[in-house]
Order: sequence, then C-alpha cells, then structure tokens
Amino acid sequence: MTPEEIQFLLAEYSQAWQQINAIDERRGKFLQSLTTVVIATIGAIGFLITGQAGELPLHRTIEAVALIAVTLVGCLSVTFILLAEREANVRYRKKGNVIRQLLLGNAASPAIQDYLKSYKHLGVLLPGDAQEPKGVGSTLSAMLIFVALQLLGLVGALIYVLARHANYF
Repeated sequence: MTPEEIQFLLAEYSQAWQQINAIDERRGKFLQSLTTVVIATIGAIGFLITGQAGELPLHRTIEAVALIAVTLVGCLSVTFILLAEREANVRYRKKGNVIRQLLLGNAASPAIQDYLKSYKHLGVLLPGDAQEPKGVGSTLSAMLIFVALQLLGLVGALIYVLARHANYF
C-alpha cells in the first residue's frame, strides 16, 4: 500500500468512528425528546380532563385523543429512526473492521496479530468474526423497551380517556 492509500484509509476509519459516536449521541437526544413529549402529552391530557365530573364531553375527548394519536405517531417514528440509526451504526462498524483488516491483517508483527486475535471482547473485530455487529444491540434494546413502556402509557391514557367519555369512571 502506498502512503497515500494508508492515509486515506486512516481518514476513512476516523470518519467511521465519528459517525458511530454521532449516532450514539443522536439516540440519546431522540429518547430524551420523546420522553419529554410523552410527559407533556400526559400532563396536557390530565389538564384537559381534570375537573370534569362524570362523562367526559365529546370536545375534550377529541382533543385528548388527538394529542395521544399525534404522540403515538411520534413514538413510532422515533422507533423507526432508532432502528435505521442502528443499521447505519452496524454499517460503519463493519466498515471500520474492513479497514482494520486492510491495514493490519497482513502485518508481520506478532504484537499486531495478538491485538487482532486476543481482543475480540473489546471490539477489535475483523470481517467475518462471529462477534461482528448485527441486529439490535443491547443499548438499543434497552431504549426500545423504554419507548415501548411510553407507548403502553399512551395507550393506557387513550383507554382511560375513552372510558371517561363512555362514563365508566
């Protein structure tokens, strides 16, 4: 490999890791924003239906259902965005693994070969390694569980509003 090719691959590797870090930051911002919107929605619904004794009037029911529906659509959109971000994360990680293989795979140094073989648990992976990223990772799984709990809360609020409108409470 020429020095220019090596420099290009190093820059490409650096860019891939910058993208991965940016994805992780965006995930947190998405979840934080979504949680804020869900809490605000539940608070707004509480405000809409508080003080209404007996059957909830139709206009209040429609307002509450509309708020919940918009928030549910937002939750589902964020879920799809998080899944798409995971796909991008996996692609960038695999790209980094390919570059690692290109730069270090044929290195004669025993220390480099030890690095490539002995540190799989730290993410030093090469294309084809069994641990190579795929599917939904543990961090995203936890985030999706949290989003699911928020969705369940919204569905519960929807059921409550409709039950109040039907005068079950």
